[in-house]
Amino acid sequence: MITTVSSNSGYGLYGVDEDANLYKYDILLNGSNSSFKVSTTPNYYFTGNALGVIDKNLNIYYALIVEVTSWYYSIIVPFQLNGSRNSDIQPYSPIHLPSLYACSVADGDKAITINQNTGELYILGPKTAQSESEMILLNIKFDPLEDNAIINQIGPSYTNMSFKQVTEGGMSTYDTKRNMLWFSLINDDLNRIYYHINTTNGVVNNTLILKRNGNNGGVWYDALYFDKMDIIIGIICHYSETSNNITFQFVYLDPISLDIVKIFDAFDGVQAIYSDMTIDYKNHLFYAVFVYGKTEHQQQDGYLVQIDINNGTIVSKQEFCGIDFGSIECPSSMQLWQNE
Repeated sequence: MITTVSSNSGYGLYGVDEDANLYKYDILLNGSNSSFKVSTTPNYYFTGNALGVIDKNLNIYYALIVEVTSWYYSIIVPFQLNGSRNSDIQPYSPIHLPSLYACSVADGDKAITINQNTGELYILGPKTAQSESEMILLNIKFDPLEDNAIINQIGPSYTNMSFKQVTEGGMSTYDTKRNMLWFSLINDDLNRIYYHINTTNGVVNNTLILKRNGNNGGVWYDALYFDKMDIIIGIICHYSETSNNITFQFVYLDPISLDIVKIFDAFDGVQAIYSDMTIDYKNHLFYAVFVYGKTEHQQQDGYLVQIDINNGTIVSKQEFCGIDFGSIECPSSMQLWQNE
């Protein structure tokens, strides 16, 4: 049975839609599900998947989005969570990021993660429109009492990070034990490149390239750092275009090298996975949204699954979002808030 994500407490799943409106998603014990818009941000448009994080200490959801006015601007919108089902969550003032290039509404050209020990945000993104391979790393310290933020660039610009996308098959996570980041990009050859970055000086300590094998598909990770076990946990995907075969497995990865420490049995019947993942730290559960089978709306209908972190098995599977499941929109940047 699925662990309750109830509307009667602050405990819940949060995410944003394509217009950057904040939603709370309720998953109930009777198998039903519903979503409630809890904040509206007019004139904002979200930039892609995996671009939201929650500060567990300050109970703030940060959404990295694109503001659409006369031009595109990269901004962060902080939302103070309170567990309400009503549209009464007022966002803080947007944090403008003038040094980051906002190339379009949905380009997936940036990544964001958070240090849960300090609440500091880290963003990797392109610096200019003329050179998309020139990336910069930003550190953002937000003060909710003053409703302002201090923004600093860490280290020099990266001029060798040629990329096509950041988010698809991506990893954006913070190692709180070593104060290191893992960010991943997809380059023009569709290879997945994972960068291990020092948060003090911006130095790239390690680079892992998972190469696409011609037309034979490839392998990639969607994963997060889990401090309770000092391990990176998540999903590994093996895809072969030649055989049209795809498998997804739960995996433990070394936080320094990304070597596979432990891999579990493949999930049965999974055809696709949304990039949204989040961790239930209290119950040692890993949340993901899977697509099963081949249906007319395959890429839009998702099952919310809870995976036991200890043994890599699915302990519950719930109809969650999409056209066939009550037209509830699948969230971008799904994050679990436990009101700690």
